[in-house]
Order: sequence, then C-alpha cells, then structure tokens
Amino acid sequence: METQVVDWDDDDEFFEDNSKPIATLRIFSNKKLNQYEDQSLSQGIHTVGRDPGRDVVINHGSVSMDHAEIEITSEPERTCHVKDLKSTNKSRLIPLDAAPKVRVGKIAPLKPQVKYSLSDGQTVYFGRVECHFAWIKDTERDDAETEEEPEEEEEIGRAS
Repeated sequence: METQVVDWDDDDEFFEDNSKPIATLRIFSNKKLNQYEDQSLSQGIHTVGRDPGRDVVINHGSVSMDHAEIEITSEPERTCHVKDLKSTNKSRLIPLDAAPKVRVGKIAPLKPQVKYSLSDGQTVYFGRVECHFAWIKDTERDDAETEEEPEEEEEIGRAS
C-alpha cells in the first residue's frame, strides 16, 4: 500500500488553534461595586471550582472545590453547556426572559450531571457567585468577509 499524498493547502482544519478564546465568563466578586474578573474560554471542557487546579477558579466559600463544568464547541456552530458536578450549594441558570430583579433562591438549581445550554448574555450562579456568559465576536472572520474583493484577471496574449 502506497503512502497517500496530503494536500496541505486544503487541510487548514489540521492547524486550527483550539486554544483561541471564543467566549468570556465574567465572574463578579462584588456586584454592587461592579468588581469582576473576566475569564477567557476556548473550545473544550473547562472545570469550575474553588480548587486552584480548576480551569476557572472562583475563590468563594459557597463554591465547591469541583463545582461545575463548562463545555464549549465551535464546530459546526458555537454551543455552550454547563453541568453541575453535585456541588454542595448548586448551580443556577437564570432564564433569559427572567425579570431583572429575580431572586436567585427562587430559581431551581441545575440537576447534577445534566448538561444545560448556556446562551450569549445569560447569567449562571455557582453557589452565590454571579457569572455572565458571552461569546467573543469573531471580528477577524467578519472583517475578512467584508474586505474581500474579486481579483482582477490579466488578459494574456492580446496584442494592441
């Protein structure tokens, strides 16, 4: 059996960088004072918890050491799911259509080990810590699509 020749010009997926941030989780340490930290999220599974070894560390007493997972995919389309890992103080997902001053304690906690869809602009609580999820706009792709112009072709072999 002969070795197959690879067409490197047609294999951009092979070199795709999955570590590029495609979403942000804004973690509020003090909502009243608007104090927060933005955590970049790339494609893959991100562990959330108080343990310093987690991908997303939230150092708050209401957050379990291994609290939740956030799973991000970008192919064929962007999706995000959150799953509670049987945490003591649970995770809560605020519906997008919820009243602005909804009481978090009135929102049912996520069932452990069940994936829930997390949408752009949605709020999730890990214990008593409020977090906002947002997709990062892919400006590079948007710019490339709007700036592309057809190349002019040269006429060859035409005498003047």
